[in-house]
Amino acid sequence: MRKLIFLDIDGVLCTGNHMQKLSDNGEKWFKALDPECVSRFNKLVAETGADVVVSSTWRLSHGSHGRLAEELLGKGVVANIIGMTPILHNRNLDATRGDEIAAWIAGNKFDGKFVIIDDDDDMGDLWVFLVQTDFLNGLTDRDCDKIKIVLNE
Repeated sequence: MRKLIFLDIDGVLCTGNHMQKLSDNGEKWFKALDPECVSRFNKLVAETGADVVVSSTWRLSHGSHGRLAEELLGKGVVANIIGMTPILHNRNLDATRGDEIAAWIAGNKFDGKFVIIDDDDDMGDLWVFLVQTDFLNGLTDRDCDKIKIVLNE
């Protein structure tokens, strides 16, 4: 059965604590991924065999999933990034992240297992698939354990 992770980046792989640490050291922190969270994510992807669809606002500045995938791979993310969710909030101010994920699922006729990893909770009817992270800490071992249970059961 096909498995997917809908991935937010800020608050999952790019954490508040890591950005603060870089800032305190006088280093650039914009779009800096937390190496510990990236390592956890890479292990998670390897253990579940899940593909990744980016639902993060990072997709707004990249134009194509190929460009975004290239940036993430360049930052150490090892995953099969197969796409990005559509950007609906430009057309509908009431659209949520959950609406964008639902549109991707419908448009791609996906019927496998999936989880949403995000620090926000605007998932609408898809909230039951959410593993919510904390912006400061990002993806934790405990979050990964929850995700593995859902994807590997």
